[in-house]
Amino acid sequence: MKKKSHLPRESRPTSPVSEDERRGLHYSDFQIQNFRCLRDLTVGPMMRVNLIAGENNSGKTALLEALFLHSGAFNPALTMTVAGLRGIGTLKLEFGRPVQTPWSTLFSDLDESLQIRLVGHNASGRTRTIAINTTSDKGDLAAVRSISKSPPQNGQGSAASGSRADVLKWHHSGLGGEDIHLLFFDGPEIKTHPAAVSPPPFPGRFMSARWNPDFAEIAEQFGELEVEKKQDVLLNILRIIEPKLTRLSTILLGPTPMLHADVGIGKLIPVAFLGDGILRLTAIILWIIHTAGGVLLIDEVDNGFHYSHLGKIWSAIGATARQFNVQVFATTHSRECIVAAHRAFSETFEYELRLHRLERTGGGIRAVTYDQEALEGAIESGFEVR
Repeated sequence: MKKKSHLPRESRPTSPVSEDERRGLHYSDFQIQNFRCLRDLTVGPMMRVNLIAGENNSGKTALLEALFLHSGAFNPALTMTVAGLRGIGTLKLEFGRPVQTPWSTLFSDLDESLQIRLVGHNASGRTRTIAINTTSDKGDLAAVRSISKSPPQNGQGSAASGSRADVLKWHHSGLGGEDIHLLFFDGPEIKTHPAAVSPPPFPGRFMSARWNPDFAEIAEQFGELEVEKKQDVLLNILRIIEPKLTRLSTILLGPTPMLHADVGIGKLIPVAFLGDGILRLTAIILWIIHTAGGVLLIDEVDNGFHYSHLGKIWSAIGATARQFNVQVFATTHSRECIVAAHRAFSETFEYELRLHRLERTGGGIRAVTYDQEALEGAIESGFEVR
């Protein structure tokens, strides 16, 4: 699946950013209520690079999705993007309307009578909240009916009662103000009211576990690096996996430009031919660079990488994230990945890693956060941290 990013449409002034935000640390902790399998979860403290571990179905991907929605701030259409991240790309229609709303799966137990709350804090005490709920408010429904060719049925009920709500309310507060948008079906078409959506307070990107490379985008992003004479940033990092690499170049052979590499065989070859690991690392580093000052979310970060390269890869990710002021959140199932990240960050001047392990309890899911000392002790004792 192609990467997902926020799509700003209209500029508006926001309040001044804090020093933490300038350093790329947009989140010091994060709270989630009623989102997917996460009924009530608080994660933190967070650092520049955050690894999310836990058993299957413990909410790792859901945490990334919640952060993605929250970082998008003013854009309720991201609820559709999140559905696409799970491979839900089409809607079944009946009498010209979807049989099920695409946002129903966002609510815990598919109960649309609940309200989703996503609350982010940073170290400066700045707080932003997004509240998401279906609405039967008469004013909301009247606003939708006034611009809709095919008004909502009634906008009432929940999945639990067997009816469905056609209007979703997205309420963002923080940054010195608040914004309310409505997402609704106009026949088979999904619309937003008001139609204009402001840009997010900082850029955000999501690399799905189903990620498929966009070769044209990779070539374009590298071209921008070349213009700024920063191509060596990527070149030096890719040498971690391919030491013979001496040069990168964008070449147009056919309709799609592709990034090519010189590995000393007498001709340039597409980077894709060097293997999934080097292609994925290329995308991760380019996305960090092009998400400067923002947040990068990576599901199953170690996909395609041999364990022997993980230490150097984490060193590269950490150094690039620091250079371009990006906060990284990544999930993993691999103990080798966690150990490699810990060792890599232990060798730096500032340890900028946190491990957050999601654990199922009798009352739901909780997060256990490991700092450097706790993670070192857990690794030495052989404690399960995946």
